[in-house]
Amino acid sequence: MKYKLIDGKTFLWGLEEESSFNRLQQNIINNFSTTRRQNAVSEVIIDNITYTPFEDSGILQVEATTRSNQHIYKVILQFQGLVFREQPQSVSIKSTDGAINYFQPISLGTNNIKVKCDCLDFYWRFAYWNANDKSLYGEPPAPYRRTTNRPPANPSRTPGICRHIIRVVDELRKQGIVR
Repeated sequence: MKYKLIDGKTFLWGLEEESSFNRLQQNIINNFSTTRRQNAVSEVIIDNITYTPFEDSGILQVEATTRSNQHIYKVILQFQGLVFREQPQSVSIKSTDGAINYFQPISLGTNNIKVKCDCLDFYWRFAYWNANDKSLYGEPPAPYRRTTNRPPANPSRTPGICRHIIRVVDELRKQGIVR
């Protein structure tokens, strides 16, 4: 683990590689006093999920369109460390090109993940810190700058996930793709 001194305080700055989903979820449980994010998952509706495997690099990219509070959000999850081949207990997906791909169920505790959601909770609270943790899919936003006396959006400066990402992973769990 790496630590960084910021404003006279030492913070966990991340690992040498991306986080697992379980670590990102544990961060929101440990570092935020509200449980609204976790408990509001049932309000999120999934409209569409697509799968794009990158067999040579062992990556499965999952893209989903979700809805909540009359807003539409795009979620991208990129699971790493997969071996694409049919073997006992394999799961299968139909990819965007129509091919059937096989792999062992993804471990939420050990497989690294990159995440992105275009909701404001994820953008302002987590995206910058996920980029530092190397668990952000895509380009990082500028750091959050407070312009009021309100408390910071992420005072613990930890990477995390929003309810849209949690909901998509819950659906993948129901399908047997992740465990």
